[in-house]
Amino acid sequence: MRNFFSRYASILLLLLFTLFGALLRFYNLDWGAPFYFHPDERNIASAISQLQFLNQMNPHFFAYGSLPIYFVYFCNLLINYLTTCHLSLINCSVTFEQAIIGSRMLSAALNTLLIPLMYLVGKQLKNKNTGILFAFLTATGVGLIQYSHFGTYETVITFFTTLLFLACLKLLQRPDKFNLFLTALISGVLVSCKVTNVILLSVPFFILFINLFKKWRHSRLKDRLLNLAYTFSALLSYFLIVVCIFILTNPFTLWDFNSFLGSIRYESAVALGTETVFYTGEFFNTLPILYQIQHVFPFLITPFLMLFLLPAFVYIVIKSIIRPHYSNFLLLIIFLLLTLIPQAILFVKWTRYMVPVIPFFYCCIALFIIDGIEYLKRKLSYRHYVRLIWTGFTIGSSISCIYALAFLITAYIQPDTRIATAQYAKEHIPATAPIISEVYDLGITAFNPSFPNIKLFNFYDLDNNSPEANQSALQQNLQTSDYIILPSQRILKVRLQHAQIFPVGNAFYKQLLSNQTAFRKIYQTPCDVWCLITYSGSPVNSYEETVNVFDRPTLYIFKKE
Repeated sequence: MRNFFSRYASILLLLLFTLFGALLRFYNLDWGAPFYFHPDERNIASAISQLQFLNQMNPHFFAYGSLPIYFVYFCNLLINYLTTCHLSLINCSVTFEQAIIGSRMLSAALNTLLIPLMYLVGKQLKNKNTGILFAFLTATGVGLIQYSHFGTYETVITFFTTLLFLACLKLLQRPDKFNLFLTALISGVLVSCKVTNVILLSVPFFILFINLFKKWRHSRLKDRLLNLAYTFSALLSYFLIVVCIFILTNPFTLWDFNSFLGSIRYESAVALGTETVFYTGEFFNTLPILYQIQHVFPFLITPFLMLFLLPAFVYIVIKSIIRPHYSNFLLLIIFLLLTLIPQAILFVKWTRYMVPVIPFFYCCIALFIIDGIEYLKRKLSYRHYVRLIWTGFTIGSSISCIYALAFLITAYIQPDTRIATAQYAKEHIPATAPIISEVYDLGITAFNPSFPNIKLFNFYDLDNNSPEANQSALQQNLQTSDYIILPSQRILKVRLQHAQIFPVGNAFYKQLLSNQTAFRKIYQTPCDVWCLITYSGSPVNSYEETVNVFDRPTLYIFKKE
């Protein structure tokens, strides 16, 4: 029995971590029902639910690629075909709720599969022990747990980016036709999910040219010409496979090219900051990378692992430079930078943009820790080494598990904060009371069934001298309202942080919070110890707003005295 556990310890641990990770990822996938507050997944679900097999297959949604949309649609269509549609495709459709849950199931499944995938990556980079550490960090990753609960593209892109990294490691080791085809297939899927992933195509190109250079130095002229011809034919084959996959899975990017181009132009303008929209105010006067280090990465990988990130990155870079034969480490750095830099330098710095880089952060951290352990093993006596390793393992694993469980409890085990606040309002506010709230926030939909007299005011335009949303219009609406409901901290936080850009909004929210208006706060979403751990002491001010504004926002209710 002892030999069995010794031989299969890594497999048993991997199975344990995968099951634990699956529990964290699949728990409460119907959060937010029946309102489903996340705007991005609502847009994706709307694109899915309006499809009709053969009759209407244009998703009319080009912010992302169509591959995940069609995948979720056909999976749900098959289920309905076998059940509710009675083996008939006539009028067989996919509902909005099915599209939401189906998209979340896809995210949770790929996020769970990412755990054994990271084990394979670690095993390829170094050894089984490294793979086990990769798998553990992935299983308990807070950012990965969160995005497994969203029916958006972040998990899909993260999984296939990591899979492409593993395929490139194989291609670097053995540049044969099978590995080239596998790399091209994964690359095609990535580009079919999001066009900006085309930047990752440079990695297989780089690998093929590296292999050509290796053969070039030790071959005759005839062999050089043959190798050159093979390399260019391989590159052409790779490119054609990627293009074919993209066209087959995104046919309406060509058939409805104007809509596709318009969407790309709009999304690019928002990302670069040339198009001013209401939901990007928090990024004014922010610096690339520094902002993510302060307000994004500590949430995605926990503040504890942030202590290791910078020294681990520097260590891997130095090791890949001073030891050129560590080409795997160089490839790791290339993938990390390609997934980090293009998104980090944008004007918008949403947390979701950084999700695909999480596995490569974990790779650097785990390799740094494993090499540190090996160094201590050489320097310390066996007794002191074992004691130190077990102490470090116990502390590190406990902290990682606590952060993972704290987030799960805060965001998905405890009642949804919008639904809980709506229930409080139902018990403490008259049903016919006149209420004023903020526009563009789906959180208010939880209040609509109980309160028919809600007026949505465009607080975003207070500083734009808008005729419908100026100070005079605001005072008139406040005079006729008995309650103010702020369905999230979204506007409030930005206006408080940028007084020079939003002087009118800043003055209003400051006065409201300091009881200098006719309204007094009667409710604020509570933050218990699990919440404080998850959001580093403050669910409002610690992190970038989309860390929690979609699944666990802070709500406020004010009553006129």
